[in-house]
Amino acid sequence: MKTLASYLTTAMILISMALSTSAHAQTEHQLVVQMVDNNPKVQKGLIKQLNNLKDGYGNTITIEVVCHGPGLDLLHKERTEFREELRALKERGIIFLACENTLKGRGIPRDAIMEEFEFVPMGIGEVMEKQEQGWSYVKGGI
Repeated sequence: MKTLASYLTTAMILISMALSTSAHAQTEHQLVVQMVDNNPKVQKGLIKQLNNLKDGYGNTITIEVVCHGPGLDLLHKERTEFREELRALKERGIIFLACENTLKGRGIPRDAIMEEFEFVPMGIGEVMEKQEQGWSYVKGGI
């Protein structure tokens, strides 16, 4: 019986370790970018910065861009000026997330966001959680 308990304890430890390690944690660098600006010049600057980061760090960096508040317009099908650039960045492995609180607050339906992108319940909460996990933080823009 003691051996069974020992095996179960070991299995539970291994399972919890596996669950706490995400696929993103496998890269040398993790960066969460907070995008809260709907100014096209600022958004263009962000796109340039993201490309520069991927050019410089390649597959050793994981990048999440959390769009909330006015920054959600970057991912909006009808409001974005950067549809193709965003698709290209997604192909490079950059993750774009739309804030569901902003969607609700602004009365924007989920289907107004480009299909390529994912959602988080709270944009600012996602940024906070990534920082608590040790990710670097940058406010997106020029």
